[in-house]
Amino acid sequence: MTHAPHSSGTVAPPTGTGMHGSLLLDRFAALSAERPERPACLWENHSLSYRELDRISSRLAGDILNISGDTLGPVPIFLDRCCEVLIACLAMAKIGLPYVPVSPAWPEARTRKVLEKVGARIGIFSPAQPVAPGLTAGLSVLYVDAQNLPGEKSESKPDPSLQPGPDAPLYILFTSGSTGEPKGVVVTHRNVARFAASPGCPGYSAGKRITSCCATAFDLSVAETWGGMLNGCTMVCAPRETYLESQRCKDFLLGQSVDYGVFPTAVFNALASQDPSIFGSLDKVIICGELPNSALCKKVRDTAPPGVFYNTYGPTECTVFVTSEKVEDIDRDSTIPAGTPLSDTYLQIRGDDGTLLSPGNWGEVLIGGPGVAAGYFNDPERTAAAFVPDSLTPSATVYRTGDRGMIDHTGKLFVSGRFDDQIKISGMRVQTGEIKNLLNSAPGVEMAHIVHRPDFGLIAYVVLDEQRRKQGPEQNREALRNFLAKLLPSQMVPSHFSFMEDLPLNANGKVDSGQLPSPCFRPQTAEAQSGPSDILGAFRDALHDDAFAPEDSFLACGGNSLVAATLIGTLHRNTGVWVPLEFFSQPHTAQLVQMFISSASPAVSPPHGETGREQVRF
Repeated sequence: MTHAPHSSGTVAPPTGTGMHGSLLLDRFAALSAERPERPACLWENHSLSYRELDRISSRLAGDILNISGDTLGPVPIFLDRCCEVLIACLAMAKIGLPYVPVSPAWPEARTRKVLEKVGARIGIFSPAQPVAPGLTAGLSVLYVDAQNLPGEKSESKPDPSLQPGPDAPLYILFTSGSTGEPKGVVVTHRNVARFAASPGCPGYSAGKRITSCCATAFDLSVAETWGGMLNGCTMVCAPRETYLESQRCKDFLLGQSVDYGVFPTAVFNALASQDPSIFGSLDKVIICGELPNSALCKKVRDTAPPGVFYNTYGPTECTVFVTSEKVEDIDRDSTIPAGTPLSDTYLQIRGDDGTLLSPGNWGEVLIGGPGVAAGYFNDPERTAAAFVPDSLTPSATVYRTGDRGMIDHTGKLFVSGRFDDQIKISGMRVQTGEIKNLLNSAPGVEMAHIVHRPDFGLIAYVVLDEQRRKQGPEQNREALRNFLAKLLPSQMVPSHFSFMEDLPLNANGKVDSGQLPSPCFRPQTAEAQSGPSDILGAFRDALHDDAFAPEDSFLACGGNSLVAATLIGTLHRNTGVWVPLEFFSQPHTAQLVQMFISSASPAVSPPHGETGREQVRF
């Protein structure tokens, strides 16, 4: 296995006796020996102690080595929001092989592309999380099950001589790439050890309980998994839908005595819009992923604030987050800063010509310090372009974020927009160029362009060939959405498709986004023109689709889990009834919701705990 290192070497670890200069595994071993019976993870009525986590991860590490033989390389983990994630991540760390998080929400084609890129020979699965049979083809399959731990006699340990150094790759996390190919960010043991040790934020304490809100394929999950493990915390697992219904989530946080909450900003917004008091029981809340909504943050602070509330900022290429800002006195119309750097991290703002800019000037944000990742997996060209020598200290490397930012005179970073076509959706990084390239390859498409507008979401502007135009906009819209859904995660499939005779071009022959019209919605039916019910109107407002009908599918018309979460809050405010999240994955969605609300009393809350239903996958 090879990965592209920095072109200029690695930042030297700081001196002293802190965790930064020691191995990540040494820190875990010390914590595990100190309180071996402390729970590392809780789920339902089960628990996994640090002693058990250490033992079973060692056994899994030995099994991986036995199977892999001489073909050592990255190992994908098909796990999400469960105790098995901790076991698999720690096992891989013990033998110095990077793990590759694979999201169960990815379409099969995208997963296959990632597996091919890393040359996967082994896959780690959980029997409780089924995977499409086609994805196991060609893989040696290892199952890990935290509910059925092997006995002491079956324990096997990897060779101690294999213990990796601090610059060994810990994981490879794939993000959207502008060329249409996902790119894998290589993060090292040192990167994560430095992050977990940061005293201010995250600043975790041993024995505290932490959420499991973030998908494993999202970099913020590292703040829950490794951030928890390397500080002696207990991760409390719950299904994803728990974090999308405020009543269910509130009951979970209180019932499980959770101390720390780590939330993608989009999830925080959805929960806060339903119930701003939901976070009041937590000692600490950390949000990250996109610019926070000041009005919602103010509502949370004014209603029932957590003990400490952090807004954070940072790209995947710098491990998790690199700045933090305590959210305290807020004006609903003000911009919340990204904050000040974590310890040992430094920021630079540079102009178009690479000149270092003084405080108060806007330019590109560059990040330096021990959190800067090793580069992109097997991609030296893109690594060299993004991870560059620091002109002030050539032996160090800084990462060019592409974010437009400014450092004010107090040292706080503000971020506003990008210098390219990268955007954030639900906290996940999305390159519109990747969507455009795939859409241009669809049958019947002559030209396509993708635009993101906060009020509408992703919009695809498409020029079809003559044969396709004869099929009508509704059929073409469905065909293109289905085409993209087989290749891209759901948050990257456009909500709206506008069909045009041609696309406006500027003097350089590129699409002039400023000249594109607002999205063209479906023509309204006679029923739609007669005036919607309050419930149907709420669906149309949430989807920005005035033709959404009672028999339509919420998901087929551009809905997703976060839109559903916001809609749940709107419907509760309008009717006093909590609608279960599961309803939004059903056909005839508005009709089903209307029937449920009509038959329910205002006291009805969404189901929580074990209901026997399948987990919702949006």
